[in-house]
Amino acid sequence: MKKLKLFAGLVLCLFLAAGMTSCGPSNSAELLEQLNSELPKDAGSGLKMTKAEVDGDQFVLICELGDAAPINLGMLKLAGNSPEVKKAFLEGDIKDIAEILVKENKSLVLRFTEKGESDNFDMTFTPEDLKKAL
Repeated sequence: MKKLKLFAGLVLCLFLAAGMTSCGPSNSAELLEQLNSELPKDAGSGLKMTKAEVDGDQFVLICELGDAAPINLGMLKLAGNSPEVKKAFLEGDIKDIAEILVKENKSLVLRFTEKGESDNFDMTFTPEDLKKAL
């Protein structure tokens, strides 16, 4: 569980580094454009954010787990949606992003893939979940 909490922190750092600047976006379209202009982005520890997209009412961030990642898809599938891991993510500084997505009633989806594999794992934060970060 400690590895998953640490990993939630790594994902948060990558997300903030990739998406927020001094004049941050004011809506999900601007956030999407800004993120994709800076991707792919390597966060170290075997994690790379490769793409951002909007799929209906979901804002999706696609993160690739490399060989050096401290966890794998199997571990994420077992505990990635646990309340502890989700809480660790929401306790980070995501207020600006949460405000945009809550305002637009969009969920945040962190989609994890492994290089060369077709399988993935989605960690989903509903607008109600994101409100907890405000």
